[in-house]
Amino acid sequence: MVPEVILWPNPSNGQFVELNVSGAEGADQVELTVLDLAGKLVHQQQLSVTDGLVRTTVQFDRTLPAGQYFLRIMNEGYQVTERLIVAN
Repeated sequence: MVPEVILWPNPSNGQFVELNVSGAEGADQVELTVLDLAGKLVHQQQLSVTDGLVRTTVQFDRTLPAGQYFLRIMNEGYQVTERLIVAN
């Protein structure tokens, strides 16, 4: 089963996003990466999974410049990518 990813606000102010991942059963952690349109890694962290769910506020290391980004959730069994818009 591929997890469902919900993030908001989208567009974001570039400082944080709220993230819900459901359907991540069988994993203790998932890896979150945020890439810019050129494929450059701008943020990465491990997120804990509890009962197949991830619910967290993702605080970026620095305020992301306005633009489009790809937020990717991965573990051994799947990879889910969502588009993140930053408007600041």
